Amino acid sequence: MKRTIRRIFMVLLALIAGIYISLTFREIAQYRREDRANKAVARQVREQREAALASVTPRPTATPEPTATPEPTAAPENPDDWEPPETTEPPAENPVPEWIAQPEPTVIPWYGPASEQNSDMVGWLSIDGTNIDYPVMYTPYNQDEYLHLGFDKSYAGSGSLFIAVPWDESTNHTIIYGHNMYDGSMFGNLYQYADYTYAMAHPVIRFDTLREEGLYEVVAAFFTQVHSVEEERLVFSFYLFADLSDPSDFETYVTHVKYESVFDTGVTPQWGDRLLTLSTCDYHSEDGRFVVVARRITY
Repeated sequence: MKRTIRRIFMVLLALIAGIYISLTFREIAQYRREDRANKAVARQVREQREAALASVTPRPTATPEPTATPEPTAAPENPDDWEPPETTEPPAENPVPEWIAQPEPTVIPWYGPASEQNSDMVGWLSIDGTNIDYPVMYTPYNQDEYLHLGFDKSYAGSGSLFIAVPWDESTNHTIIYGHNMYDGSMFGNLYQYADYTYAMAHPVIRFDTLREEGLYEVVAAFFTQVHSVEEERLVFSFYLFADLSDPSDFETYVTHVKYESVFDTGVTPQWGDRLLTLSTCDYHSEDGRFVVVARRITY
């Protein structure tokens, strides 16, 4: 009887193990398909960028022809007879103000095809020397829609990078969320910014909107948690600072992220700077998060 029970137990254990292994391999295969799909979009954008830049040829510099030196005009004997020379082009009356004459911004050429495929794409995030090279999605009617959707809007366990707060291209603070994937995709390697050496080796983050390119330098990196409403009064909840249009809110946010940071980058944003915040889950604590904050570089 004991042998029979042992055999049944072993069979059940083997069955459970087989199901677990099967599901694990299925999940790994799914993540690989999602990663290939994301890389295909990135490759399309890269090829479009290279083609656009290659089509811009420098204009040949023409050698200016020498101009004849005008003969000096003899001074009139009577100064009252002098008349000013005629101008060929009179100055324009009521010139168009510069702010009106500026053309409307257009979509950056290499992002055009991708944005046509999915109109929810509002930008692109990439960091040289890392695996981060993804479109950024935004759906104001359902801000968490891309939590588990791929760029083609099919189900994806790894989801997409997305903005989950009210946002537009003119805002001075952008918060981008992404899954911490164990295969390193999405924000799976973002936690490496907790290492000062790594952060200094990758200090610049590129976040382009569809109409404007942008480079950002790392300000801070820190571990935190998502808290209940009661706890939020006692801790720094970075996700509550999506709107930094008020100077006091801006100063409070910068002060806290600098204080929470695991190292000092020496970069301190000032009012008027644009900020970029990247957030992903982290398992150092329950509901943990790892956050990187960067400031837009101005020239």
